[in-house]
Amino acid sequence: MTREELTNLALSALGQGLADERQEAMGTLATLILRGRANAFGMLHAYALIATRSWAQRHGSADRDGLWVFGAVDEEGADVLIDAVEPHQVFAMRFSVACANDDDAMMAALFEAAAGHPDPFYFPQCAIAVYDLALESLRDVAPDAVP
Repeated sequence: MTREELTNLALSALGQGLADERQEAMGTLATLILRGRANAFGMLHAYALIATRSWAQRHGSADRDGLWVFGAVDEEGADVLIDAVEPHQVFAMRFSVACANDDDAMMAALFEAAAGHPDPFYFPQCAIAVYDLALESLRDVAPDAVP
């Protein structure tokens, strides 16, 4: 798959998500995942970039040390222990924060750990969590783009 084809499919899935066509979006994600590890990594990287650029647009720059960090909050904004968060959601945040911090080695390590996980459902759940993070970030910064 060419970079252009990968980009078009990844953006198509986001468009489907913004249009509340979740089933179609999941089919597009499955296509990207099944095209091999390099394409799956490219897709996750693209979604992490979208999420992190949206964060920067919404919240400004990283902390005083120039690094992004993450935490979990509930619907009311109260802190939640990371142990209470689903593992695939933790993956999505760690992968996206590594992307925001330009930590390619960490992104690669996280990806390999998820892609090589013995549970065959774990990696797809991780990919969906990164996709959902990008989609949520887009909706957060561009609510008018949502149909």
